[in-house]
Amino acid sequence: MSAKLLAAVSSYFDHGLLIIDDPRSQKTHSNWNPNVEAVHLDDDSLYIGVRQTVSGIVSISIFEGNGPSCGELLFSGVVNFPSQKMRIYDPNEKACLFIPIDFKKVKMRIYGDDFDESKEVEIFLDGHDPL
Repeated sequence: MSAKLLAAVSSYFDHGLLIIDDPRSQKTHSNWNPNVEAVHLDDDSLYIGVRQTVSGIVSISIFEGNGPSCGELLFSGVVNFPSQKMRIYDPNEKACLFIPIDFKKVKMRIYGDDFDESKEVEIFLDGHDPL
């Protein structure tokens, strides 16, 4: 099965932080050290380091299924979405996408063109609940 594009956005990320979470998430990622990890999972929330505004725009594409990637694997795992909605945004909400999903647990792979400060991010959703 090839990948189907669900959504895409390009924006500036003032803090160099892309967040993917369940809109009801209360996670703070207080134990994340961005100098050590480019990506941090906290159950229903992912923090991903991307390039900051001074370096330019970041492009994000979200796909359903499998397909070629733009770079190196940043994350592969399962993320919980109890509300069956995925929110993808920056902390200032200059860019904010809401994507309805069919499952509460989603297998996800995230690729970027730079391990620490990607300017291009591709998110592949391969999810289903019984994991």
